[in-house]
Amino acid sequence: MLNIGDVLEEKYRITGLLGKGGTGHVYLAENIRLGNEWAVKEVGLSGEVRADILEESEILRKLNHHSIPRIVDIIEHENFLYLIEDYFAGVNLKELIKAREACLEADVIRWAKQLCEILIYLHGIKPNPIIYRDMKPGNIIIDNENNAKLIDLGIAREYKEEQDSDTAYIGTRGYAAPEQYSGANQTDERTDVYGLGAALYHAVTGANPNEPPYRIVPVRQNNKSLSKDIERIIAKCTQNDPGLRYQNVNELLSDLNSMHWFNSAENAVGSTVYTSLPAKLVVIGSLSPRAGSSFITANLAAAIAARNVSSAVIESPVNFPYFYDALFIREKTNGSYVSRSHKIRDSHEIDRSDVFMENGISWIASDPTQFSIKNWTYDNMTKLIYSVKHTSIVLLDVSTFWVHPSVQPILGQADNIILVVDPDPVLLDRTMKMDYEGLGIGEECIPPESRTIELLKECKNRGSCDIDIIVNKFTGFVEKYQLCLPFDPLVYLPHIDPVEVYKAIWEGSLLYSNPDFKTIFDEGFSPIIEKLVPAKYFSFKHSIRGSFLERVKAAYKLLKGEDKGVSI
Repeated sequence: MLNIGDVLEEKYRITGLLGKGGTGHVYLAENIRLGNEWAVKEVGLSGEVRADILEESEILRKLNHHSIPRIVDIIEHENFLYLIEDYFAGVNLKELIKAREACLEADVIRWAKQLCEILIYLHGIKPNPIIYRDMKPGNIIIDNENNAKLIDLGIAREYKEEQDSDTAYIGTRGYAAPEQYSGANQTDERTDVYGLGAALYHAVTGANPNEPPYRIVPVRQNNKSLSKDIERIIAKCTQNDPGLRYQNVNELLSDLNSMHWFNSAENAVGSTVYTSLPAKLVVIGSLSPRAGSSFITANLAAAIAARNVSSAVIESPVNFPYFYDALFIREKTNGSYVSRSHKIRDSHEIDRSDVFMENGISWIASDPTQFSIKNWTYDNMTKLIYSVKHTSIVLLDVSTFWVHPSVQPILGQADNIILVVDPDPVLLDRTMKMDYEGLGIGEECIPPESRTIELLKECKNRGSCDIDIIVNKFTGFVEKYQLCLPFDPLVYLPHIDPVEVYKAIWEGSLLYSNPDFKTIFDEGFSPIIEKLVPAKYFSFKHSIRGSFLERVKAAYKLLKGEDKGVSI
């Protein structure tokens, strides 16, 4: 047994103990020369164990997968063998389940898909597939990016067609498939399907199949909030008869991908890979009530995600809640949505993997079914923004609450500020600068629109970030100079029939998902997106010719049915 500070081969300094197993210890070590960290697996040198560990090392040497540890060295020292392997920083899933009692279904689905990909890789090894045979939470590491890694190939074996049965019948009770003990046939892909199903069962229910009563029951008997899909999938994985299970892991992965469920925060959704870019914070708000900051925020996020760039939408808890109902979040999450703002208010720890994600967008919405949040602070807001730091572009919707104590300091930290303006002349009149003090008008009577304009002018004068104006509901019949805005608008979005907007809300979807309007949004938002997203990711091609103002007028005529010949 090694001690902290011991050095192997004058190369690996032992810095900690990662765990204990039936055959030995696993240590954390630092390469003295390079400074990187490695896992060191210690095994006694008895003949049988030595053979097993060398077999494991031979299997590992054949593998090259980012979620399976490589073996880089084998050291023999004082009656022990030491395998030097990749170290995956994170937490053991067994310990994670113990800490949480049960894991969120969304997280478990994410990990299940990643574990399927690993098993598909192992089962695809030529000429002899690798059967893992020991899938259990203790052998799964969840890393700091919420990704699943598979460790300990100690009882993995090669599947050989000419062999009738396994030479040894081993595994972990509760997770091992029945055929691992019967000896009647070789273990095969379906054996790993069973083990994965048992591990998923433990993760979503918190019930350990390795403890009495040593059986797996329908998961909704333990937790009614779990979906019927996950219950069906786990039940099919854990059939005693291999012929009734998924016949290969590809079938299981296909079912997982088809689930109507929300995913954890991730850069890969389905088969779409979302590009990671340097993080940017964009603050979006309205000049006047109902100008449409939430509408703009949601559809701009969709346009960004359509370019395969990860994004997050944060609804300021100061706002009147909009996204929760507009997107049917309660229905889509089976009522298990967790409001991060309420967690922060109550000083609870934030689980960054616990996020409603749809169409490549992480949605941090206020939950109107809970008590409204009072005394929301700047510190609270920074914690909320930090909770989605893994995404490339964070869109913070502040509605009209520009001068709120939790919002105003954030403006100086934003990469971009977007002011959404309703071109209603009556509302725009309220932005005109006047000598209110000279007119004897009290501070409380100054229009909030005027305050907002002055605040944004100060931000622009400081030069801390770009400030852009989106004119929403633009008809094209009011000339730009007549808007009397302090800065030239960058984007003019045409007026859209409210009936179409309400139809999308009624369906719990975004108007951007409607092909009839997607082009209008793509065209309108392109100047903003060109600022936020590097040119190599910006592939949208203009399909309406002429000046932008002319294109908006053309789009407006098309929407009104006045011009059937315009190509959008």
